[in-house]
Amino acid sequence: MPAYPWQRVYKAAVLERDPAKLEEFVQSAFTVIYEHLRARGDITSEESEALSDALHALECLQKSKPGQSRRA
Repeated sequence: MPAYPWQRVYKAAVLERDPAKLEEFVQSAFTVIYEHLRARGDITSEESEALSDALHALECLQKSKPGQSRRA
């Protein structure tokens, strides 16, 4: 079970292997994370670090070339 509500969508993006679907999953994860940030004012330092790591990983996925090998 994810520790934070946004992690389910984030993990789906990270684990997606179909290049045709990857961009959609990444954009969905960005949307969920940014909506979470706007809605919540009481984010702990642990969640803040997890959010920062997730956003960085999503940016890397977004920049990766379709079909490029990725590790889960």
